[in-house]
Amino acid sequence: MATYLLVWNPKRWNWKDLDEFSEAIKNGKEQTIRWSCGNSKKLSRGDRVFFIRLGVEPKGIFASGKITRGSYEDVHWDQEKAKKGKMALFVQVELDAFLDPEKDPILSRRLLSSPLYSGMHWDTQMSGIRIPDVVAKELDKAWDDFKPIKNYLLPEEINESEYLFEGAKQHITINAYERNPEACRICIAFYGTICSICGFNFLEFYGKRKRLDPCASSSPTCRCR
Repeated sequence: MATYLLVWNPKRWNWKDLDEFSEAIKNGKEQTIRWSCGNSKKLSRGDRVFFIRLGVEPKGIFASGKITRGSYEDVHWDQEKAKKGKMALFVQVELDAFLDPEKDPILSRRLLSSPLYSGMHWDTQMSGIRIPDVVAKELDKAWDDFKPIKNYLLPEEINESEYLFEGAKQHITINAYERNPEACRICIAFYGTICSICGFNFLEFYGKRKRLDPCASSSPTCRCR
């Protein structure tokens, strides 16, 4: 699996529904997007991609995903060029994280200038540039640690019109160890019903109707337990 960089420059293309993508991903909804991959025909299904915002501040990594359809030709993304019949190369990407640069902090372009990421030219104006494996590994770790927004809802954000379910059955296996009643009887006969550590009297507190077990760890009254 290779890792590629996809570029977004707001000066060249106004992403009108960016906030909708961001909110959908934050709410755990699957989102797939078509994106230009420059002149590269090497991007394949299953490859990982990172989206970087360049051209205007804030600059940096703001989204990631997995390619679901490799490089293919389609009508150009620029409407003027599309009218002239020009084509461009694209990939389909299933997004797994998405931050809105206008609202959320993003992984700063300045951070990518550190030696860990020096093997990659980040200020390219063309999408579809492969990120070297060693750099991609470090970027993955930084991105996972950085992403402040996960796919969950805060309690106050839950939509009350949706059905919520609780009480699903779970099968849990545990070990239970039963006391030998004969051993317990012999123990009581020999040591009596008073705890030898704290002096708690089981017979006096529980009476004869309760099973007298000075070793019972469930007793809330025995101070040595």
